[in-house]
Order: sequence, then structure tokens, then C-alpha cells
Amino acid sequence: MSLRVPVCDYCKHYIDDSEVKGMCCEAFPDGIPLERMRLEDDGSECANRIKFEDKDGVDSEFVPEPGSLLARMHRI
Repeated sequence: MSLRVPVCDYCKHYIDDSEVKGMCCEAFPDGIPLERMRLEDDGSECANRIKFEDKDGVDSEFVPEPGSLLARMHRI
């Protein structure tokens, strides 16, 4: 079993306003519709001519720290 976080969390357009509106971004300022959240960047436009752009300018992928519970669960 693996846990995947939407790529929205790693996008430079993401706005952390979870206490007020939930997940939102420049493409969806009133909240990202669940059906529009993606688990990977497929290169398509989100909305309003905005596409996913990595916050750090490089592809982000979660890698559990060696020896952590998640690493042991996945035998890393």
C-alpha cells in the first residue's frame, strides 16, 4: 500500500488556506474541486491558463527517511 499526496501540495500556485477555504490555488481561489486534484502532473491546464509548476523548480517526490516507520513499512 502506498500513500499519494496530490501534486497540488507541491505546486508554486498552491495557497495554504486550509482553515478558511480548504485547499485552494491561483487556478481555483475558492477551493480546488476534488475531481480536479491530480496525483501526478500530466501537463494539462488546471484552470485559468494555469498549469502545475513545481515550487522548487524540480520534480518533487516524497521519499521516507531511512529507518522511519514509513521506510520500514516499505522496506526502504
